[in-house]
Amino acid sequence: MSNSKDDQKKKRDEEKSVKNKNSISAKRSPTRVLPERDLDKTQELSSPDFKIDREKSTRNAIILSGYSSRRVRYRNHWMCLRALSRRPTPRFTLLYSHPNGSDLSDHLIGVPSLIDIARFYRCEVYSYDYSGYGISGGIASEKNVYADIRAVYEYITQEKRIDPKRVVLLGFSIGSAATIELLRHEKDRKPAGVILQAPPTSILRVIGTMIGRRDHLEKRTCCMDRFVTIDKIHEIEIPILIIHGKEDHTVPIEHGELLCQRAVHKVTPEWVPEASHDNIENCRVVWRRIRKFVRQELKLK
Repeated sequence: MSNSKDDQKKKRDEEKSVKNKNSISAKRSPTRVLPERDLDKTQELSSPDFKIDREKSTRNAIILSGYSSRRVRYRNHWMCLRALSRRPTPRFTLLYSHPNGSDLSDHLIGVPSLIDIARFYRCEVYSYDYSGYGISGGIASEKNVYADIRAVYEYITQEKRIDPKRVVLLGFSIGSAATIELLRHEKDRKPAGVILQAPPTSILRVIGTMIGRRDHLEKRTCCMDRFVTIDKIHEIEIPILIIHGKEDHTVPIEHGELLCQRAVHKVTPEWVPEASHDNIENCRVVWRRIRKFVRQELKLK
């Protein structure tokens, strides 16, 4: 009787050990089947960067809603605006990259707005929300900002087939860093020129000036620094116009002056008296200087 009980117990122990081995081998199995959405994202990498899936026309602008396969891991909607010129054929195309403290909506209702700029210069203006800004999806990061502007530029020059020689880039504050990064990689499709408005040399250097340090601007860049333009601007091979306010306490004018020294193909800069970081766009001298830059120095008429 005791032998039969021992046999049954031994049999149950053997069954348990087999089950445990199967569960462990299943957990340690190196084979992984990608879900369907991951397979779609892998295939999507070979497609064009910016795809339009929604377009809404107004009297003065066209609002484009689409997505970029390169800028984020998963597909997120992304907003882009095209402000229209009153002329059938615009004089040139302006790609505007906004500062950190705003999004696309601020430049639709601001003074001057992107629509006002298009009317004043008789050009068409493209602008966009960075990933994680405004109503664009995704996560705000340096990498995504750089991918965003590249996707818009490729949409303008490839999808819309606009001649790069009739495109002018305008970056304001952190938008300057995105603009400089784009130009480093666009050696075959160089635009006509670039305008940097209140450009920072880097994020850590801006923070340093906020706490009263002035001797760190020309020191070696820290490996943890972000949006570094000071180490890249010498690579730009097209005309550069730098505009900075003398009363800018957010990004002091020393940043613009140092970038102007490092730039190789610079034109005469514009240092605007009594202009701060927040009101430099409202200064008439700024828009007149840009008009002169486009007409006389870039010869886009």
